[in-house]
Amino acid sequence: MCSLSANVLFLLKSQIDVALRYPALQIVDDSYRLNWELFNSPIPECEIVDSELLYVEAAVYLHRIALSSKTFLTSPEGEEQIKLRILSLTEEKCHCHSIEELFGEFWNASKQKRDYHWKMYFILLSSSAFIERILNDVFCAFSQSEKVAPPLLRDLLSTSTMDKALQPGVSSWLAMLFHPRCLNLRNLLWHGFLAPSDCPDHFASLFLLLLLELPCGCEGRSRRRMYKLHDLDSPYLDAALPTLPPGASGTVRDGGETCGQSWDRAVGAVGPGDARRRASAAAGGGRGGGAAQRGASR
Repeated sequence: MCSLSANVLFLLKSQIDVALRYPALQIVDDSYRLNWELFNSPIPECEIVDSELLYVEAAVYLHRIALSSKTFLTSPEGEEQIKLRILSLTEEKCHCHSIEELFGEFWNASKQKRDYHWKMYFILLSSSAFIERILNDVFCAFSQSEKVAPPLLRDLLSTSTMDKALQPGVSSWLAMLFHPRCLNLRNLLWHGFLAPSDCPDHFASLFLLLLLELPCGCEGRSRRRMYKLHDLDSPYLDAALPTLPPGASGTVRDGGETCGQSWDRAVGAVGPGDARRRASAAAGGGRGGGAAQRGASR
């Protein structure tokens, strides 16, 4: 964590001990659904609105919510009830198959402890990407005037559209979760500032519950991509790589070399077909690009 500022370290690590001094929060309601009332608590007010004290107190409260989420999900009762919820998910729920896989990884890691930090890191990365995508879908589904969502997550969550689309207070607290002056988890994760061993693993529990409970802007509607990844990447790929027409990987060129062999040789592949698969995944095509198409928002 040497690359992190003292302020970020303070909010991300030191405030865990402060949060642990408080009693656990009731993270689910009587129906074992996420207790949205927790997010209806007002964000701490300070005499100076921009005061760092605001972000410190907000960070403590978010740590409390995340720690309570972990306590619930790692309990036998919590695991049993969430598994029942997952079984009831339908194809209309965004990322329903990924949700099941991520929860499975979470429980396996929590019990076996093998590669625990790496698995929590993977869950945080994946679930944060899915959450961002879901929030963008919600914005586009509920927005009456703006057709394009703000590119920055904190700006998206600050819109009146999200304030109305989500439960009371949720957009404000999620904005704190991702705010650069508060926990800033999305950027710390996706820009590589956090090593797996440094990740606050209790936020993996909160992210999973959010992923399960947030409304889906695409419910009852056809799935849409935020971006066409192939269109974004192809100018760079076309400039650097030879073009392979569909089904041409086994076509023999002059000299006895197949298109696939020529492709791999041109880009210096480390193994047979590896470069082709990586390029296909980057462009959002083939089996390798499935995860990008289904989940990652950017």
